Amino acid sequence: MAIITNEDVNLNEKKAIIFDWDGTLFNSFPAIKTATKDVLERFDIDYPVDDAVIQFLNLMEEINTSTLSEIVLNSYKILNKITFIKNLSYTKKLQLLFLIYSTYKKYNEQSQLFKGTVELLNNLSKKFDLAIFTSSKRKVILELLEKFGIKEYFKSVLSMDDVNNPKPNPEGILKAISELNHGPDNIIYVGDLKTDILAARAANISSIAVYNGLVQREEILNQQPDLFCEHITELSKFFDFPEIQVDPKADFEADIEFHAKKIKTYVREEFNIFELLDNVVPKNLETEHVIKIVGDPLGFIGAIVEDVITNYTHGEFEMSSELDVFTGLEEDLLRSLGLIIIHFVNERSNNMIKRIVENELLRIPSNIMLGLLKISLKNLYPEGYKENFKTFFLGLFQRIIPQDIYDELETLDPHEFSNHVLEGCELALIDLGLKKSGEFNIPMNELAFRPFNFVLKFINQTFGRMFERYRKIALDILENDFRRLPTN
Repeated sequence: MAIITNEDVNLNEKKAIIFDWDGTLFNSFPAIKTATKDVLERFDIDYPVDDAVIQFLNLMEEINTSTLSEIVLNSYKILNKITFIKNLSYTKKLQLLFLIYSTYKKYNEQSQLFKGTVELLNNLSKKFDLAIFTSSKRKVILELLEKFGIKEYFKSVLSMDDVNNPKPNPEGILKAISELNHGPDNIIYVGDLKTDILAARAANISSIAVYNGLVQREEILNQQPDLFCEHITELSKFFDFPEIQVDPKADFEADIEFHAKKIKTYVREEFNIFELLDNVVPKNLETEHVIKIVGDPLGFIGAIVEDVITNYTHGEFEMSSELDVFTGLEEDLLRSLGLIIIHFVNERSNNMIKRIVENELLRIPSNIMLGLLKISLKNLYPEGYKENFKTFFLGLFQRIIPQDIYDELETLDPHEFSNHVLEGCELALIDLGLKKSGEFNIPMNELAFRPFNFVLKFINQTFGRMFERYRKIALDILENDFRRLPTN
């Protein structure tokens, strides 16, 4: 039922309406529910689908206020908030997250507008200037507007590509206000999530919350929108247009099973990077292997990536669309790779790294070693090796990543390129309990050349011996290729 929750709002002065897209005009509910249900079944997780959908939506909201790469690079903490995956290993949790997200995105390609939306927009456009501000990508939203024949109704269309700060930051709404050329008092924003209402309030404009069948009414009402409606077509009541006859419950739920079958008719099995990694990362890593990997993570990661590409068969899967989320975030793609593979190493060595970290006797030496590794790996790898690593890596990646991402990666110098991968490895070690390595940025040049007492001399000699060890490892790398470690 359409209700006015703020009696002070004056609808007669409104001249423009800005809409959110997903969950507001576009019915994503069947795609989200079907994707979540399918992935739970695939992982054999017995958990109420509706509860899992709510948790996934909360995570989606966090994703929508961050980049996906930020979610990946902070996923060790974030994934602990999702109770239905609490018994899985870290890499399985991350795989499930990606699978729900990518499955939902693919299923969503077959989703439809909420019933009555076209008629509503046709009516509203006769009286108001209309705009869209969405967290979707510009290319996606423009294709959908063309597909449904409603592009002509909107004076302005803004996407996540047009702003630096996602909702609830008001940047996108303020930009839409500027393009509509109306004052804040003359504009109202329509959305389905609390971030929409918060963004409207931050932009100092009125808001309408739309119940979309996904989040509870109380959750959205608690954000104190100025108006609330059960279905997008109820906006007609607010603005004195003829009522559009739609059964909201039927629109939300009745066609889910039919829609799911329709989706599966069009959607093929997707490329799954985690399954390939699962197949090529050694199943049992002994201590000697872990030491070699920690001593030369670039060599190991290069070997794993080569095996992934080798096992990437027949070209029947499309990976480019999944990696497209890293457009403009190419450095995070490299970091994510290092992070994920080191977590695989920890799990395949029976949590060896985590067990070392949790050992009281080894904790302090382990943290010191992290600082030493950061210094040595970033600075003692010979430049020739880093150049070879970048060339080798891009040669493999060219086949599976979008061209614009490849072009950006190609502009990185070899030192930067390799160090971003190493930063991901470092993040994984921090996830597993080691302290932030920034605490161990030891000024080696000062220690080497300043007068020092006996203690500093002892420390310096210890560091010197360790640096000599890593120098020999680095030189040895040049004499070997990326196949030094067995991958099967």
